[in-house]
Amino acid sequence: METNCRRGKDTLGPWENVVPRGLCNIALARRLDLAGLGTRFVCCRSTKPFFLAGDAFMVRSFKSTIQEKLFTLWLNSSYALFRMLEKITITRGTWVKLERFRYEDIEIPDFHKLSKEQEKTVEDIYDEFSKAKLAQLTDELSKTDGPRTKLDEKLLTLVGLSEEDSSRIGYNIRSGLVDVIKTLQKTMSTKPKKETKSNRP
Repeated sequence: METNCRRGKDTLGPWENVVPRGLCNIALARRLDLAGLGTRFVCCRSTKPFFLAGDAFMVRSFKSTIQEKLFTLWLNSSYALFRMLEKITITRGTWVKLERFRYEDIEIPDFHKLSKEQEKTVEDIYDEFSKAKLAQLTDELSKTDGPRTKLDEKLLTLVGLSEEDSSRIGYNIRSGLVDVIKTLQKTMSTKPKKETKSNRP
């Protein structure tokens, strides 16, 4: 039995044809709770193609695994998160909506200009970061020597900054993000109502 998936007036075709066309290796979060206990990253990559059925964005058309890895690393950096939060859609407190065009506003290193040495560096960074055990986002941003800190510094160094500048700029970005999240958290708290004296005798 063939099942057709319809989107408006367009017919996508039989399900067994839809799935292969919809496979991807990388997905981006569409909604995110910045202070959530389970929030670790915004971009994930799989070595095997998967079919995305959740509320997220698929990313395709990469020419190599190096491009996939650098994209994944960069979108999980604090710099990328900072750029996302500049014009992010806040839905409630620390819940945010990540629009596609917000992702497209983020500058990404030019894949085509990577030297062989830089490609090797990307492989090394990815191998290390993909095995790291991440704490929740707010904790990672506050750490001075956690996986996120190392990722930020290595990526900033990769694009040409000195180790000293990478460390300083990375720290400032993470501190700024922590301040933003704390500010959003305050909007969720409500002050208890003051008790009023009863008019009864």
